[in-house]
Amino acid sequence: MKRILLLLFIIFTGCAAAGIKPDKIVWPLPPNKPHIEYIEALHGRYDFPQSAWQRFLNFLLGPKQEPSLVQPMGIAISDDAQRVYVTDYQLGAVFVFDFKEKKVRYIGTDQRYHLVNPFGVALDKDENVYVADSSLKLVRVFDKHGKFIKDIGANMFLRPTGLAMDRTKELLYVADTAFNEAKGHDIKVFTMKGRYIKTIGKRGTGDGEFNFPTYLAVNSNGDLYVSDTMNFRVQWFSPDGKFLGKFGVEGDAPGTFDRIKGIAFDTYGNIYIADSDFHAVQMFTKEWKPLMYFGGPGIGPGQLIIPTAIAIDKNNRIYVADSYSYRVNVYQLINTEKRANKH
Repeated sequence: MKRILLLLFIIFTGCAAAGIKPDKIVWPLPPNKPHIEYIEALHGRYDFPQSAWQRFLNFLLGPKQEPSLVQPMGIAISDDAQRVYVTDYQLGAVFVFDFKEKKVRYIGTDQRYHLVNPFGVALDKDENVYVADSSLKLVRVFDKHGKFIKDIGANMFLRPTGLAMDRTKELLYVADTAFNEAKGHDIKVFTMKGRYIKTIGKRGTGDGEFNFPTYLAVNSNGDLYVSDTMNFRVQWFSPDGKFLGKFGVEGDAPGTFDRIKGIAFDTYGNIYIADSDFHAVQMFTKEWKPLMYFGGPGIGPGQLIIPTAIAIDKNNRIYVADSYSYRVNVYQLINTEKRANKH
């Protein structure tokens, strides 16, 4: 029996088919100089190669069933760019894609301190994981290994969604998206320890008012940017909550917005906006000059169907939650002054 198993193992490992490397997928298309390149998509455990022995066991016994992404809604990236944290709204967990260890693990699946509908996610300097859960109506905090630490904002939210963090000033921002026939529609501010400080905004269409605020981001100056989704604009505020500006009008052409979601900044200060109904990511200068867009509707490599969260690491690698294609698409900013490093 041992000899038969060994023979099967040798045959199995020696029969790998040669793959054909596809052409590069870039934006904009030639003859323009490309600036965004599609790299890969993240789904779950099977994104990472398995050992020959594990593949052999899978061949004999069938693969071990592990969950793949169903509805990714939030993304955060470790400082060293080696771990990507993705909330799955449907599965009630945070997927941790660990490029260094080449594996996927899960946070929030503990029976006592579980997650139900996790949305936004953010990391502090110690890589503790802050997760806004829309059903639990609070922010649940875990250490980087998944051990529960504390809850923030219990009994203070109607529907918490987006998170952003200012590590310098030790502030945690939480978007309370609320519901159509409810108050809320504001941003609540806490210390990193969980003490409530203040609320920014209220429901409305004026400066500093919101209609379904969703995703948040903090730029290098500490200014807070808010996707004011159903007002079809972005608003930004100083760290003390003062209204600083707004940008955006409703439309379906590049430079206009339709149900915007995630916001992120690259190392050059350019602004990236995921527009879920446009099925693309729009890119602007820090002065809001339109630069380009990438993605586009579809389920093919690099395409998007209702993108939600977006995050960019220190190497200008761009992660976009493709919520209706059950994946996170990964892109790279290219042809800039300095080429970003790969993992």
